[in-house]
Amino acid sequence: MNNKGYPQKLEIPKSLLSWVITICVLIQLLIFITTNILTIAVISGNSMYPTLQNGDIILVDKTHTNVSRGDVVLAEISPNNNDSEYIVKRVIAIGGEDLTIDYTKNSIVIDGILFSEPYINQEEVDPLVCKSGTVTENYIVSEGFVFIMGDNRNFSLDSRNEKIGSIPKDKIVGKVIYSHMQK
Repeated sequence: MNNKGYPQKLEIPKSLLSWVITICVLIQLLIFITTNILTIAVISGNSMYPTLQNGDIILVDKTHTNVSRGDVVLAEISPNNNDSEYIVKRVIAIGGEDLTIDYTKNSIVIDGILFSEPYINQEEVDPLVCKSGTVTENYIVSEGFVFIMGDNRNFSLDSRNEKIGSIPKDKIVGKVIYSHMQK
């Protein structure tokens, strides 16, 4: 209290106020970036092995949603029409393309051209085992959709599964631009 009986005004040092403002601005910037530009995710499972492994941390560019064949993407799925789930897979075919998977030759043909896939898990004796009982599967990817598959084909829940199917482009969260392997 001052000598007139009034409480003294609490003065905040300018340097402390400057730090508080700086921290608030940085928090708002971080929220903006993670909401609109970049997001971080952790890989759960080995469906993208050897490219990505369980526990790997990925950085996803959310501004890069116009994807191309071969891109690794984070996609939102709702297999039971309930809460959204997210999967990380590779884009194999895009809208308008005709895709044939030949399980006997372990190959993928897109619009009549053999698709080279040096990234798939070659440690498996048979890297592309058929689970449906057919020798070949044919898909026509609708415009506005992408067909995605894991690099570890025998252990991947992807567009080959009727519950997931081709993914609408607007469900692509973004393109994986960086990964950090956990040890």
